[in-house]
Amino acid sequence: MIFALFGTNPYPFIRLRDMLLDIADDYEIIAQTGSTPIDCVPYECHDYLSHDEVMGYIAHADILVTQAGFGSLKDCISSGKPVVAVPRKPELGESQDEQSEIAEELERLGSCVVLHDNESLRSAIGRACSMQHKALPKGNIPDIVRDVVEKEFSK
Repeated sequence: MIFALFGTNPYPFIRLRDMLLDIADDYEIIAQTGSTPIDCVPYECHDYLSHDEVMGYIAHADILVTQAGFGSLKDCISSGKPVVAVPRKPELGESQDEQSEIAEELERLGSCVVLHDNESLRSAIGRACSMQHKALPKGNIPDIVRDVVEKEFSK
């Protein structure tokens, strides 16, 4: 099963909707579509899901296809499953900011596959499923916050 995350961006992501349509005959697809209009698509869609619901679908999915916002990418990559990142493009009215830079860096680190314009979703899925997945390095922000809180409350 493919779980697709369009994100909660207020801009529609028609490109991702159409990419999924191209493979819908070959995969079971469940999608969190956000602001993207979905009319008569042959896969299960939910406008918005709670974070717990998203994490439940991620846990049950075999493949994850996501817009390239960091929150979605982090949740997908943390699952250890194949991830295809599709960066939203401001020039296509899909977002205000560019998502390619973070996605390409995560691809360089071996954590996901970025779907480039000249590639099909089917091909990107194949690359993601055949790659050796590398987890994201763990940040130290929780440790910093804990240290500051402990220092302040020990006074």
